[in-house]
Amino acid sequence: MSGHIGTPGGNFETFSGIAFGDETVCRKCMTHEETMTAIRGFTDKLSDDEVASKEYTCSRCNNQIVPFKG
Repeated sequence: MSGHIGTPGGNFETFSGIAFGDETVCRKCMTHEETMTAIRGFTDKLSDDEVASKEYTCSRCNNQIVPFKG
């Protein structure tokens, strides 16, 4: 069994934002619940490579999503 208690099978790789429906959201605008569902794999994560190769704009703050620098 992988992950910690409360994150069954959670994947903690870095990501720059999430995409769901017609909306893309940067890490700054994500709620705690959205972050947890991304870690658990229930929403589509935008990888650092993905946002570096294609321009994504956050639907909430209208800023360009940039690769996450952890």
